[in-house]
Amino acid sequence: MLKSSYKYSDAINAKGKEFSTQSQLISLIFDQHKMLLINAVSNITNNNNKNSVKE
Repeated sequence: MLKSSYKYSDAINAKGKEFSTQSQLISLIFDQHKMLLINAVSNITNNNNKNSVKE
């Protein structure tokens, strides 16, 4: 998960400190939130597909 935060390194370093703790934690929280949203959308899509097949 830490490796995925490298894509945000420009934004993290914009504050002036290299990989400040606060910026790094926010980046990890955003990544986790993104994964949760992707899973939720996937589950909703799968449930809708199952319901349409039954009808």
